[in-house]
Amino acid sequence: MKSTIVKTWQVYAAGIAACTALAAGTWFTLVGPTLAQLQKDDAVHLELADRHQKAADLNASLVSTRRQLATAKETLAHSTLKLQPASDLNARLARLTDLATSCGLTIDEMRPGTLAELSKFQTLPVHMAGTGTYPACAKFLHTLRQSYPDTGIEALEATNQNPTPQGSVATFRFDLVWYTKK
Repeated sequence: MKSTIVKTWQVYAAGIAACTALAAGTWFTLVGPTLAQLQKDDAVHLELADRHQKAADLNASLVSTRRQLATAKETLAHSTLKLQPASDLNARLARLTDLATSCGLTIDEMRPGTLAELSKFQTLPVHMAGTGTYPACAKFLHTLRQSYPDTGIEALEATNQNPTPQGSVATFRFDLVWYTKK
């Protein structure tokens, strides 16, 4: 009987070993590689989804930019702004001086800079310096924008060395840019 128990136990042990070997072989040859491939596929799907989202965002940005471009072109086509030639510099400086004086500013210095060539127009810097009250400076800048839309303000500086309650005189410096036609 003892030999039968030993043989039964050996048969069971051999069966368990065979099942374990079969399960391990199945795991390493089928299940393991399949799970690894699924993980790779998931990573690829996530990256693909991320790229699709990025493409959708870029497409929306492109549509928005094209809409802005179309609006800008339409605005430009209907614009009444006509750039003047840079050869009218002396007349422009005289008109700027008249405008500043009519606003209550005193011009101490006005000088043009170097003409810069751009693709469709030119820019000409104009430096102005002088004295006047803050309200006069504000009136000048407001009127400048209304009267000369082809002139931009690159920099401005206003300082008041002796402020008084009666209305003090400030020193100002305006760096303007006049956009001219080629």
